[in-house]
Amino acid sequence: MDSFLAEAGLLTGVHTESLGWKGDFSDLAARFAHLPGTVLLLSGGDLDCARYHLLGTMPWLTMEGRAKETHLTLDGQTTLIHKNALTVLRSLLHHFRLPDRGWPAPMAAGLMGYLAYDLKDALEELPKTSVDDTRLPHLLLYAPTIIVVHDKHDGTTRLMAPRRTSGQSDVDVCIACFHEIASQPPDRGEDFRADSDAMQSNFTQ
Repeated sequence: MDSFLAEAGLLTGVHTESLGWKGDFSDLAARFAHLPGTVLLLSGGDLDCARYHLLGTMPWLTMEGRAKETHLTLDGQTTLIHKNALTVLRSLLHHFRLPDRGWPAPMAAGLMGYLAYDLKDALEELPKTSVDDTRLPHLLLYAPTIIVVHDKHDGTTRLMAPRRTSGQSDVDVCIACFHEIASQPPDRGEDFRADSDAMQSNFTQ
């Protein structure tokens, strides 16, 4: 773990810029849906806790694991860590902590993804009463190179791109790539259609 963190470098700051996006935020996000590691968080309602929409894409770090085995992918290179997944997560959060400079958004850098219920196995020994037939990760988190924050209250949209002591050129490339993709119409693919009469439940009432 120590050698991985040494190679990963540190977060030194965040590139920020305002975007003149005036359309629906989901339309912007749709342009990046084809990229692996893209995460979209849409807030509903008008409460303060639902003020922002967040888009993360082009991750420079991926954390994927189960209770005691974690795969860390940094700039395309994967390392297997045989440690408690939550211990690895704690180390990453400590190592990549940003200087506190009052960044102008609720999220300037960070991890986006999910912690599954089965991550309980990293905390305590409990009976296993279900079949793990899908073998999905108990934890899957991405550290986006590009984070886009839309403020629903004032209508502003801001791009945030964390900078590291290593991989600096990749950040600038990703920013240019983001603007190129954002300027293109989204690829919506084919519409889903189904015959409702042919759709049946696969379990009884």
